[in-house]
Amino acid sequence: MKNEKTDGARRDSEFTHLISALQSPLPHNSSFILSPAMNRLRNMTSNIIFIGFMGCGKSSIGRRVAHRLGHQFLDSDELIAARAEMSISDIFSLEGEAGFRLRETAELKTLAGSSNIVLATGGGAILNPVNRDLFHQLGLVIWLHAEPDTLFERASRNRKRPLLEVENPRSTFFSLLESRIPLYGGMADLKIDATGLSHEQTVEKIIQQIALLENNGS
Repeated sequence: MKNEKTDGARRDSEFTHLISALQSPLPHNSSFILSPAMNRLRNMTSNIIFIGFMGCGKSSIGRRVAHRLGHQFLDSDELIAARAEMSISDIFSLEGEAGFRLRETAELKTLAGSSNIVLATGGGAILNPVNRDLFHQLGLVIWLHAEPDTLFERASRNRKRPLLEVENPRSTFFSLLESRIPLYGGMADLKIDATGLSHEQTVEKIIQQIALLENNGS
């Protein structure tokens, strides 16, 4: 019983820390309207790149945003799997995470010069500084996030998460999330909290903030 209470207190402390980090303002501006982003978004014809941890809904939201803007939707994991002619899980099994990351960067490089796309990226794509540079060259970077418990619940529904195929997936999940939060925040032009929002509400929030960003830069 004592161990259960200790474990519970530790989890509560971890959740509090993660929520505090997620709620903190972006490091390069206290506002969601950032001047570098204005240079990358003109008349909603530029590209939009979604970053964020697993379970945040990058693909689901990205498809809807692309439809609203009349853009082409792309999912980097789908592109990688199609070129490799095998699933992401199989790539991890055969080549490890290192092999997958090499394929990821190579695939992202093929998108240079693209226009009118909405790109959903893998949760770990921001680990490579080359990828981070590519995202900023491509267009507007949006960090989609939610409360840690919400992210874990969503991510757990998908049985094809190689990084969660471990003995203690919950602990691994929160450890990875904590390590990546500074990277997401450090490169995002917009930070969207989707906690408690439906897909359509999240899309509407994104469209409204993009419109404000465009108007502010016009």
